[in-house]
Amino acid sequence: MHSEALKAYSSIINSKIYVSNCKLQVNMGNIYFAMGNYQKAVKLYKMALDKVNWLINAYDMVEYVRIISSCVVSESGSRDTS
Repeated sequence: MHSEALKAYSSIINSKIYVSNCKLQVNMGNIYFAMGNYQKAVKLYKMALDKVNWLINAYDMVEYVRIISSCVVSESGSRDTS
């Protein structure tokens, strides 16, 4: 199920159908986070963060930074248990 969603999101992003695709990248990051692939999740969250107009979407920007922090904490926790 995750791989199907990732393919659909990637297809939309690559086709340029959805101009403001930062929300799609966040969704893709959420999927990678759920799969435990924190590096890819952070990469997508950062790409989304780069596309946020911080004056208009300050709430979104803060939320993306919070999510990235969660990834970093989760990733470091998974390393400690290995």
